[in-house]
Amino acid sequence: MLNSIITAEKAVDLIRDGDTIIIGGSGGMGVADTVLVALEKRFLENKTPNTLTIIHTTGIGAVKSEGLNRLAHQGLIKRVIGGNFGLQLAFMKNLIVSNEIEAYNFPQGVICQLYRAMAAKQPGVVTHIGLNTYVDPRQEGGKMNNATTDDLIEVVKLADRECLFYKAPIATVALIRGTTADEDGNVSMEQEGTTLETLSIAQAVHNAGGTVICQVKRLAQRGSLHPQMVRVPGFLIDAFVIDENQWQNYAEPYDPSLCGEIRRPMATLQAAELDMRRVIARRAAFELTPGAVFNLGVGVSAGISNVIAEENMENLVTSTIESGVIGGIPGERLYFGSAYNPQAIIDQPYMFDFYSGGGLDVAFVSFAE
Repeated sequence: MLNSIITAEKAVDLIRDGDTIIIGGSGGMGVADTVLVALEKRFLENKTPNTLTIIHTTGIGAVKSEGLNRLAHQGLIKRVIGGNFGLQLAFMKNLIVSNEIEAYNFPQGVICQLYRAMAAKQPGVVTHIGLNTYVDPRQEGGKMNNATTDDLIEVVKLADRECLFYKAPIATVALIRGTTADEDGNVSMEQEGTTLETLSIAQAVHNAGGTVICQVKRLAQRGSLHPQMVRVPGFLIDAFVIDENQWQNYAEPYDPSLCGEIRRPMATLQAAELDMRRVIARRAAFELTPGAVFNLGVGVSAGISNVIAEENMENLVTSTIESGVIGGIPGERLYFGSAYNPQAIIDQPYMFDFYSGGGLDVAFVSFAE
């Protein structure tokens, strides 16, 4: 494994023109940002790699900077398939709205489940998710602009039931992140706020004969990681980039209560200002009943978690977040996707299995109008 430790600059040398790259992360969590910085720098200096296809499960960035916003340069990207673009405004404005690249917006849960299909070399994902919405090919097929013409989704009928078939792409590079790598290359994620679909991404690219690049914070001796803490086995990873200053998310370097190392007192969470958003969140919280299992979408509905903390309701209801975090007090804004004092952290695809199957008692989503 020690021979596979390289600099971020050497890591991006492994990316070739025309590659299809899966970039892991959610918001600022789980993002191999040191590698993305090097990728942007290399392209600006040498115009390579270019014409890349980017696949990402959800928004990666800090609205106008960081994350995939670093890749918002003409010529670098040919196509993007993503589940959320709200944290990539530069990407949206400079490339998608301007018709500079092909762009698809697929359901977030479908994308993270596609990785498992790719790993198993299945043709794709068949699901009811997206029927009669903008991703239905009888409407827009998930296409985001006029530059996007290929149909990547089909309507199929199985067991007398209409479904959508999302075709599985073939990815050649993966950019993932963990906390610790041992001398055998096994990766644990003990300081991460969520595990996302890191294992599925690594399997999908490895099984396609591609290159898996993993950024970690530190190294450990062989055999020192508890086997139940290892989230990605070493044989799936081709190259490691070490960043000792790796931040947990884009908001701060490390909060141990987001990954379960400690439980913080609820009194340390400051109540939000009583404004319009707060009033909406408080009214929405009235819809919760004892024992309810619920989820929160990004935006104004995320403020419900602050109400729950203020009213000491965290032991009466169970929150879930799409990223795979269960229980605790979900974070807002740059902390969205993680939770203070979580009860459990599961991989994101399994959370969407739960959602797609109708397991929730209540779902809160946010819209501007």
